[in-house]
Amino acid sequence: MGDTETWPKIIESYQTSDRELFTSRAVAEHHQERLDGAALATKMLDEGKSLGESLRAARFLPEGVLPELDEVTKDTKLVIEHWQCRSQPGYSPRAVRHTGEIWTFGDAGSWSGPWGSHCSPTDIANYWLDTKRRAEVRRG
Repeated sequence: MGDTETWPKIIESYQTSDRELFTSRAVAEHHQERLDGAALATKMLDEGKSLGESLRAARFLPEGVLPELDEVTKDTKLVIEHWQCRSQPGYSPRAVRHTGEIWTFGDAGSWSGPWGSHCSPTDIANYWLDTKRRAEVRRG
């Protein structure tokens, strides 16, 4: 085959706190920044800060984008119609992932019981606006 290289080879890689390996230092540093941002945003959310403030502090959300997320905290209950069997709000943001997605969890009558999934900030903003609209309609 004409292969004159010596095997096995030494390969340099970079590991992040989630144990992922990267061949590029710059990519590993970027990934670690995202992990650190997610930890910060989740901590802020746990401390009662708004989702918008938490996402901006972690650099997942630019200033002035999705201002309605400033009204959403970990205690905010959302209606997520396609997850549930009734219109009672029951889902709340719980944690932020390194991707900027929000782990949202709760129980509002899903046929399978408590349910959760990762949602985009835009989805959470839309669920919040829908939840507020529903509350206004109920009030009359």
